[in-house]
Amino acid sequence: MSVKIKSTILPIHRRPYLSVLVIIYLSTIPIFSQSEVFSKVVVSYEMSALNSLMQPASQYWEVTKSDQINFEFPFYWQFVNVRFQTSEFSGKTYGGKDMPDFKEYYIALGWVARWQFTDLLGVQTGFSLGDHSMVFSHETIMGLKNENEFGLGLDCLIFLNLYKGLRFQSSYSKNMVFTSSRFHNDTILFGFGYEMNTPQFLITFLK
Repeated sequence: MSVKIKSTILPIHRRPYLSVLVIIYLSTIPIFSQSEVFSKVVVSYEMSALNSLMQPASQYWEVTKSDQINFEFPFYWQFVNVRFQTSEFSGKTYGGKDMPDFKEYYIALGWVARWQFTDLLGVQTGFSLGDHSMVFSHETIMGLKNENEFGLGLDCLIFLNLYKGLRFQSSYSKNMVFTSSRFHNDTILFGFGYEMNTPQFLITFLK
């Protein structure tokens, strides 16, 4: 027996406040000039403080470690970033079988909106799209030892400017991996970032 789920999403004309919020949001987005695009880069490193896998993946694995490096550039409307993330997963025993440990490598391109409330405090939100490459310690039930899947990441970050481009930051990241059964991993990270002028050779390459 199939069950039909009725959508709760209302047409936008029935929620006019949503249109207002969208307009306000877009009006806060700075537009960088051609000369400003890629002119700065924020290089950051973060490590995980807390990881949480959602069902059904949490039946088979637990996350033991996550690290990520980001390169963030101004790009016309707000910022773009390149992310390199690694995570380690420990296999559990499920159905009498030991699940393999594996390492995951996530390479992604993202878009970031930044709000600088004071000289000290700022907030960022954004998303990333990329490839999750998983390398297992031994073959899975499906006979695989390597797997690549498309992924979507949603992020929220708060940062404190410390001294001359150096900042402390903490972020919440939700990664969704589009395996046959969706793979959801929520992570809280903390680390440091440093903003500097982008080397000219890199600006030339990126443009």
